[in-house]
Amino acid sequence: MMRSALQPAMRSALAMAVNRLVSAAAGPTLGDELNTSPASWTVQAGWTNNGDGSYSGTSDSGFYRTVAGTDSGVNLEVSLTISNYTAGTVVVSLRGTTHTVGSGNGVKTFRLLAGPSGDGNFYIYGSGGLSCTISAISVKQVL
Repeated sequence: MMRSALQPAMRSALAMAVNRLVSAAAGPTLGDELNTSPASWTVQAGWTNNGDGSYSGTSDSGFYRTVAGTDSGVNLEVSLTISNYTAGTVVVSLRGTTHTVGSGNGVKTFRLLAGPSGDGNFYIYGSGGLSCTISAISVKQVL
């Protein structure tokens, strides 16, 4: 009798453990999109706003915009697409925290913790003579 009483409890515990593993494997819970105006970033010299949420440039300057919900200490998941890449490295900065995204064509997804200082603008810029197009910029809070 004891064996039959344990089996349902063990199955229930196993099912809960499997559900936790599946949830963890699915990734974090993300908030709403914070980049609600993808075609309205301010471009600096050497960059062009293509009007469709993509930005092309051949300089180490870049483009920026204030993204609501990126207060100090907020953990963000950022994704962007690099295409037409020929040189340099993509870098982002928010509230004093800088992250080297990398180089080469492709979708780049990474986490960024908003730092304690800075002006609240989210900057995307180049290093090493960056030449590429950046598009599909997504910024979401990790909940």
